This record gives sequence, C-alpha cells and structure tokens, in this order.
Amino acid sequence: MEKNNNQCYICIVNELLIKKSIKNIRLIDINNKIISSYNPLEIGKKIKLACDPFKNFGRCSVIKNNTYYLVEFLPSVNIIISTLTPIINASDIEKDIINILKTYPKIIIFKNHKIIKGKFDLNHFYIIDVFKPLNIFIGMGINYNELDEIINTYIKNIEKSTYQYFTYFIFTYLLLILLIYMFMFVFLKSRLDIVEKAFNEYRQKARFDKLTNLYNREGFEIEYKKAKYDTLLILDLDNFKYINDTFGHEKGDEILKEFAWQLNKYFKEDLIGRWGGDEFLVATNKDKKLIKEIVEKFNCILQKIQEKFDKSKLKKLSLSVGGANNSITFEEKFKRADLALYKVKKLGKKGCLFYDEIDYIKIEKKDLNK
Repeated sequence: MEKNNNQCYICIVNELLIKKSIKNIRLIDINNKIISSYNPLEIGKKIKLACDPFKNFGRCSVIKNNTYYLVEFLPSVNIIISTLTPIINASDIEKDIINILKTYPKIIIFKNHKIIKGKFDLNHFYIIDVFKPLNIFIGMGINYNELDEIINTYIKNIEKSTYQYFTYFIFTYLLLILLIYMFMFVFLKSRLDIVEKAFNEYRQKARFDKLTNLYNREGFEIEYKKAKYDTLLILDLDNFKYINDTFGHEKGDEILKEFAWQLNKYFKEDLIGRWGGDEFLVATNKDKKLIKEIVEKFNCILQKIQEKFDKSKLKKLSLSVGGANNSITFEEKFKRADLALYKVKKLGKKGCLFYDEIDYIKIEKKDLNK
C-alpha cells in the first residue's frame, strides 16, 4: 500500500512540475535515486545530497558554489525533496555578516574549525549557537569566577544557616545560573534574527540588475510567476555595439540607464527586466496597437539621445521588438517572441512584430539554408 502511495505522490508532483514550470526541485528516494526533476534527463540517476538531512531531524541546508541548498525528508512517503537557489556574492554576504557579529563584545566567532574573533578561556562556560546556512558558530562565555565571587560575598554576609537557609541558597544559586543562561540565549537569538534578516535582504537585492535597477533574469522569472500577463516582449537595441566601440562603454552604460528609465515611464504598470547586454524583457497586458505605438515613440527618443553625442550617425540607434501572447508557458512565449524579434532584424531592424504575424515555416527554411 505504501508503494502505491509513493507512486501516486510522484505522479502528482511530476504533473505540477510540468504544468507550473517549477524549477530547481528534485524528488529522491531513500537510495539517493532521482525519481522526479525539473531536468528530465536526470530521472533515474543517483545523486549525492548537498547535506545529510538525517543528522538534523530530517532537514538541512548549506551554501555551496554560490547556491543555497535545502534538503528535507518526508517520512510519510519515504521521499527526499532537494531544492537549490542560486545567490550572488555569497562570500561578500558572509563577510558582512561576520563583520556585524564582530561588533558585539565578549563574543567568539569560528568557522571551519578556525577562530575568527575572540578566544576560549578555561575560566568560562560557553553557550554555542550556529547561524545557518553559512555554518558560522557563535560562542558567549560566562565567567565562573564572577559567579563564585557573588556567591562567596553572599555567604559572608549571612550567619550560620539552618537546613532551610541552605536549601534557599542552593535554589538561589541555580536560579541565578538559569537566569544568566536565559539572558544569553535571548541576547544571541535576537542578534541572529537581525543577521538572518540582513541575509534575506541580500538575497532580495541579488534579483536586481545593478546598472539599470531593473529585475535581472532570476528576478524577472520569479516575479513573472506571481501575476498573469498576456504578452511577453523581447526588446533589443539595434547597433548598440557601434555605440560602445565608437564612444566607449561609459557612454553605452548611460544609454542603458536612460533606456531603462524610459521603459519604467511607458510600462510603469508592467513587469520589466534586463535579460543581458542590450536585451530587455517586458511582460504586459497592453494590446498590440498600443505596444507598437510605444515602440515608435522609443525609436524617436533613441534618435534624439544619439544626436546629442553623435553628429555623424554612421549607424542609427534604434529598437527592435518581438512579442508573443496567448496562454502558454514563459519558456514557450520567450521562444516565440525571440523568433518574432529575429524576423524584425531580418527585415532591417527598427520595428515590432508578434509571433502570430510571421510565417514561422519560411524562417525555419532560411535558417536551414545558411
């Protein structure tokens, strides 16, 4: 009965992976064999887990090669789930977190069996906690001598006690230690929560392009899944290489920033991202007619921008756009919009076409004859 339940569970997850295009997740049986994956070519192969969930109550996480791995065991179906999330500048994030922790006094920080700050003292009892997923260990010491001094002073100030006083003393001693432990635990926990929040903010920032402040590839795809958009556009700046080669990359960066600002102006209610180089993406619910009018405005704007620094204009800066709509997956829309963009380029650049406006068969034959 358990085997049938597992098979049904795998079927349901496979269906979700296909319909919702869930990425970066694998299902693994107890023999480390992949039974479901975002990459169909992996199914049936054995995999080495990034970390061992059975050593940590069935769940573990770790950062390797700028990727955050989360592994979890589901005992009800005897299946392991492994997910991975790429991050940017993990070493810088770790460095910043360690610098934050260093500002707290009387703290010991160590990682990979190496002490980064402070030192251990035999006169102290240490409470150790770990900040995951970076595996940074933090220790806070309690001085035995200071505790003994408080207790000895207390003993000197009382008369010879009866059994009742002795019991009260023991109770006070234990209570004092308990209160100190509780205070140190709350202190470290609050600081770790701050660091955890800072780590999450770094991950959020990693989804944006530094030059244009638009979403990068990862950020765009994540946000695309959160809302419904009818149309996907691929925008490409024509002859942008000519600008970089003739006037320098600094001038090219200025144009990219200005172009991103104009995109936010005309597509302010839509999703905008920089796919890479001089190529951008826009997900929108605007109709075709309005989109083509906006593209014409952009070509006028780009001409005015170029006239400010390039009087000869041996090659004109312009905008080519390919679009795709209908209720299909992001990947399929991207392929169709890319074919439409290819057609615009073949027709001489500077314009906008949608996939349903082109003859795909003719394009395919031309490509094969190259």
